[in-house]
Amino acid sequence: EVSVKANKIGRLCQIMWDSVYSDKVLACVRETIANALDEHDKYNVNKPVHITLEKENGSINFKCRDFAKGLDERGMRDVFAMLLESTKSSDNSQTGGFGVGAKAPLAVVNSFTVISYFGGKATTYSIFKTMDDEGFKANIVEIYSEDSNETGIEVIVPVEKSLESEFREKISSVVE
Repeated sequence: EVSVKANKIGRLCQIMWDSVYSDKVLACVRETIANALDEHDKYNVNKPVHITLEKENGSINFKCRDFAKGLDERGMRDVFAMLLESTKSSDNSQTGGFGVGAKAPLAVVNSFTVISYFGGKATTYSIFKTMDDEGFKANIVEIYSEDSNETGIEVIVPVEKSLESEFREKISSVVE
């Protein structure tokens, strides 16, 4: 039986983020949009997914917002901070299933934000990489929570100015 020692998980994460995607910006955009569309299909949401590249207060953010069910805290940790865990493993009608797509923004940035609208709350999380002697690890921290009657997930990825046109191009190609 082949396995990975627990103290080598960081190295596995590093390999995933550095090696799996040949086009990291495309992976970030495609995986994020595909996950949102899959959630709409899964929950029969007849509203479009909102995809934007916005300039706000001198920053540029790629945003993707679905209006499906959202995730509770456990679901957030499983989906956004656990490699090889997937809600799609047994569903061939959806894109993915390998447990890496939700973490794809970490191939481009060191941290991104996810807001989960679930159970009467809008909870904001920071998903970020840390580095130790064994490699990178994904972490998730709840930042803020407030009452909300909305549902769904919003992924917000900060975009470096030097990558703005590439993000714009990749978003257009994925949406087409």
